[in-house]
Amino acid sequence: MQGLNFRACFRGLISIIAGHRRKGGCEFMMKKCVAWLLVLLLIPSIVGATTWFSCTGDTFCGSSLNQWWGTIDLASGQSSPSGSTNVWRWTFKNGTPGGEGIASVYPASSMPNGAQEMWLQYYWKYSPGFQYHGVGTKQIYFKPNNIIGAAISSDGHFGMAPQGGSGASINHWPNVNTSTWYFSTGVWHKYKARFKWNSPGQSNGIYQLWIDDILVSNYLNVIYGDYGEGLTEGGLGFVVIWGGAGGVISGTHYFYVSGVYIGSTDPDGGGLPPLGKAPFPPSRLSIQ
Repeated sequence: MQGLNFRACFRGLISIIAGHRRKGGCEFMMKKCVAWLLVLLLIPSIVGATTWFSCTGDTFCGSSLNQWWGTIDLASGQSSPSGSTNVWRWTFKNGTPGGEGIASVYPASSMPNGAQEMWLQYYWKYSPGFQYHGVGTKQIYFKPNNIIGAAISSDGHFGMAPQGGSGASINHWPNVNTSTWYFSTGVWHKYKARFKWNSPGQSNGIYQLWIDDILVSNYLNVIYGDYGEGLTEGGLGFVVIWGGAGGVISGTHYFYVSGVYIGSTDPDGGGLPPLGKAPFPPSRLSIQ
């Protein structure tokens, strides 16, 4: 920005707005001024827009893998909506008891420790006839407080539940659109959520969830933690667990994921829904 006189820029812009035309070098200088002003206006959004992890699903993109009662691998031929040849695949094996972990993928995320806001997006699909568990089939956990970021209940609703502090075990079920079209198996669905940490000692955290680009949950009174500690670096994982205590898996079932995004801003660049009062308070029904 060397050589620019911002007072002159301001006067020149005022004259343009007033309808006076500048010619020659002055006109060139005005264009230069306008260009720099646009850059200055855009800097905050450029700095704030951070992608911490992005992976189509062709590989695991450096993620850490763990296997327990099932397996995690790459599978092709699933018509991935992210355009990848492969997708992540969890295999639920016959005889797995309820409440047991299948496998986990911890993305190689660059999310800073103590981050106050996170956006998460991915596509998921359950194999045709998938056997859901009555307590809830978990997809996502993140730290601190071992928060259940995404779990599908037996009636098809997506829930989110902190598990520590004064907000422990408060389930946040859909409170905007309670339809359960996404309970269908054998087809891909899109998950996108915004998590904004609450202030210390206050219930002002934000949780918003879109399924297939339809807003289903909008909470503005969430307690993720009591001390404003924020998110834990590397603490988000696709920790897939089949329900809670009771029940046994019959047959072999699969869970697929592709197009994973973790970052500080909306991956679609869209606008946010109105931040009025949350339509309904959360219930204390546990999906642990």
